Amino acid sequence: MKLVARFGLPLAMILTLGAPAAASAGMATGVNAGPYLDSATAKAINAASISRVRAPVFWRDVQPTGPDSWVWEGTDEQVRLAAQHSLVLDVVLAGSPEWAIS
Repeated sequence: MKLVARFGLPLAMILTLGAPAAASAGMATGVNAGPYLDSATAKAINAASISRVRAPVFWRDVQPTGPDSWVWEGTDEQVRLAAQHSLVLDVVLAGSPEWAIS
């Protein structure tokens, strides 16, 4: 737990999501969702027969006030939308909150 407190969200994401899976022999089609995956975008991606979507999780949004603050609602919504539309969600950790770079 001391490692998570010291290194914050990046380490927590790695520990939670695990190491990248081995590359498959087949190709997957995917798109970037933009800054956030929303319902209309998820529906359009699914309608286009695309199975994967890459969406950022902004560290500043998940830990806005320090290493002990956690706000997962925005990320939860993206995961819920991806599942609802049968999309594989590739999460990309992006950015840093002010408290981590000051």
